[in-house]
Amino acid sequence: MIVACTEPQSCWEAFQASFVLKRAHKRLNRTVIEALIRERLELAVAQKAAWWLMSDGLAEGCHQVEAWMKEQLLVHGLELASLELVGIPRTPRGHDREDLVPLYQEAWLDQIPTADGFQLNLSCVVRSWVPQSVAGQGNHNILDDDLKHLATSFFCERDAETALRDVARWQESLRPLLDQLEATYRTVAGLLAAARCGMLREDRGIVSDTVWITRRQLKSGPKAFQPGQRYGYLDPYQLFFMLKDRKQLHERYRLGKG
Repeated sequence: MIVACTEPQSCWEAFQASFVLKRAHKRLNRTVIEALIRERLELAVAQKAAWWLMSDGLAEGCHQVEAWMKEQLLVHGLELASLELVGIPRTPRGHDREDLVPLYQEAWLDQIPTADGFQLNLSCVVRSWVPQSVAGQGNHNILDDDLKHLATSFFCERDAETALRDVARWQESLRPLLDQLEATYRTVAGLLAAARCGMLREDRGIVSDTVWITRRQLKSGPKAFQPGQRYGYLDPYQLFFMLKDRKQLHERYRLGKG
């Protein structure tokens, strides 16, 4: 869930929120629960605006937001187990029009395989500038499948260490996807305008200008601890994960026999 920060002096443009509920009221469906959490979270972020003015105030501000949210949601029969806020850094807008508003889309890319058997988890947030009429159509994510395909194609030929190092390169390679997203929103805006005035015109001012990578996480896959036939030792990343859980490694390698 993306919640925009309305304080213009804030270090953060928006926050990406992920939460876990212990218990939910049986009469509340998923849509109502999400709407209720979003409403309370937007209010909490606005109330704690003073913490967002300093980059080092993020942790304490998030802690206070989480405590306040637990109290507020409990009144509605929702027991919040945990809430995590990730600050999205403020980035200059890619246009000079005042009638466009930011539209954020988030994508969770889990279990992207690497060449040496590890799995890369990424979280992406894409910003587009669209008319209010388009933003009001609802936040429908249309990027998940395309981003998953691009990430899998890019990282499957790289080992874990190289994959982490090349995340920025993959991020820069997404410009064609942003162009495609721009074209989609321009078409939607044109159709909405045509329904009102009877004339189909494409709004060239709509842009998708920024991609943030808000999470980079590497996990061991089932084939992560299988040294190649040519080598009898492990690379640094395999050794790192071996120290976390040595039972995943074959006994002969735990004994140092290679």
